[in-house]
Amino acid sequence: MNAFESVLIGGTWRASQDARASFRAFDPTSGEEIGPQFPLSGAADIEAALAAASEAAIALAACAPERIAGFLDAYAAAIEADAETLVNLASEEYFKSVKPKLLDVPVITPQFEDWKNGKYKIISFFAKRARGMMARYAAEQAITDVARLKAFDVDGYAFDEAVSTDREWVFRRRVEG
Repeated sequence: MNAFESVLIGGTWRASQDARASFRAFDPTSGEEIGPQFPLSGAADIEAALAAASEAAIALAACAPERIAGFLDAYAAAIEADAETLVNLASEEYFKSVKPKLLDVPVITPQFEDWKNGKYKIISFFAKRARGMMARYAAEQAITDVARLKAFDVDGYAFDEAVSTDREWVFRRRVEG
């Protein structure tokens, strides 16, 4: 019996033919492994995937360019329909590579502050964890309306409207220790 998740090859889910090992995803907020085990496929799975990819390439080449363009336009339209706002949960250094002024959508950047030495401040370790927790919260709550993120209340954080702006939402926590 195979203890690993199935692999998708040629449009069919099947057990790995020669998994050499496995891996699991991990929770970025805790480092804890989560979810099922996935196989690290060996040569037989790779050969099958390459054969299926070759067949798919031949089928794609036979498609009319107008059909492919129609699919891509429909896919882009679906993305745009849901792209009213971008929530930036990247760290400041990573987001520097993005030029928000070039985007056609507004960008909201949540900031996470902790009470320390008599004032609120961003503590990078906790802010990183909080960004991960907010991403997980958004996924688990299936949030499609960005305003619902203001209800984020994980690990003691709460939205503080008094210090927030339209584009920078501040979440604060005060943990007495």
